[in-house]
Amino acid sequence: MTDDVTAKIVRPWEVFSQDQRTIFCVDRTAGDDPNLDALFADLPPIQRMNQVHGCGVHEVSDLGASSQIPDADAIVSAQSPVTLLVRTADCVPVVLWDRHRAVTAVVHAGWRGFVAGVIPAAVTAMTTAGASVSTISAWVGPSICSQCYEVGLDVQRQIVAVSAAALAQTTDGQPAADVGAGVENQLRVLGITEIGRDMRCTKETASLYSARGGDNVQRLQFVVSVDVRD
Repeated sequence: MTDDVTAKIVRPWEVFSQDQRTIFCVDRTAGDDPNLDALFADLPPIQRMNQVHGCGVHEVSDLGASSQIPDADAIVSAQSPVTLLVRTADCVPVVLWDRHRAVTAVVHAGWRGFVAGVIPAAVTAMTTAGASVSTISAWVGPSICSQCYEVGLDVQRQIVAVSAAALAQTTDGQPAADVGAGVENQLRVLGITEIGRDMRCTKETASLYSARGGDNVQRLQFVVSVDVRD
């Protein structure tokens, strides 16, 4: 994907480009029901997953469009070019890639998936596919902030048991969780140190979709273009 002026005008929702990967955050600026296949018609068919708030990982083996969308909360691919998709609306979107290889992953980390272990499951699948933890980079996308994410004590305990970095409370002292901080901490514990994070809160940012903010259908769609050339 080129990084020229034309590309920026056509796709103003490009948010990150590095190591021959480009991440697009398709939000309200693209309309409430964008046709991703049309928007990204020049890219390979988009690899999708039916997100179920678990720790299942789908490994891409066929780059063609498929009518069978797998139940999973992470997609891992060692192929290039390839296009991957993860959708969120308060949960944490994560993109992982090996800086020296084509191995790339997208992850949907809601609190349940985070507790179930979707992050380490994705990293394990990446290393199995040929990545090295020492050369994996991560991008943690926008999610609901701790001040807006009040949770019950039982949920908070489950999240904090995975990462104490997720412990939080709202401004009025109610139990809360910062799953994004927990994800970032867990990545560092796994040995990943090159991490970028989008700190925007999905509920507080008008251009983003938020389930807690009342968006029951619309979702942020993170399209990742992988075009790794030797």
